[in-house]
Amino acid sequence: MTKENKRQKFSAENQKAAKNKTMVLSGLIGAFFVILVAGFFLFYSPNNAPVSAHGGTYVVDEKPSYRGQMIPMSDIEYVQEPEGIVLSLQEVEAKKFVYFEHEQEDRALPLSVFVAPNGRVVAAVSVCEPCGSNRFTIADDDLVCNACTTRWDLNTLKGKMGACMNYPPDELPYVVDGDRLIIDAEAANNWNTRDYS
Repeated sequence: MTKENKRQKFSAENQKAAKNKTMVLSGLIGAFFVILVAGFFLFYSPNNAPVSAHGGTYVVDEKPSYRGQMIPMSDIEYVQEPEGIVLSLQEVEAKKFVYFEHEQEDRALPLSVFVAPNGRVVAAVSVCEPCGSNRFTIADDDLVCNACTTRWDLNTLKGKMGACMNYPPDELPYVVDGDRLIIDAEAANNWNTRDYS
């Protein structure tokens, strides 16, 4: 083999190796961007978007901060009036997270109300449907089921981790009239568990 043939062979091998490295590097960069874009769409959610179209939209003046806190539910009393299930908004704001059972013909439906960190008042059926628990705790900016420890974002009720993530407490419609928070009694009476099979 002549010196020129060796040089051509060596040059061809180097070009082939460089081409292979470029293809591998391009593939890795492409895969990285695909993973980055997929991760963005999987984990991004606007912080203020309510998860329920049928919940309420009232926002309090002073937004609470639950950072570094564990807030248990406080049992309270409600009043049944012709307009609906009536609570004191001031009591909800003072106690941060309230619980009561709405007495119905055939059941006592557990309900809860809290003020989310974005200031929105959330009224919901207090049931983690798959595991059956009706007690929750606010831990930092999460709503946590006391039985299965599933966590939901307090602002959106979007699942963050746990077995029951897709079944946050189901929001109920309400209105605020002065200090009266009035939950729609018909919606509460007609509530049924969602299909989670």
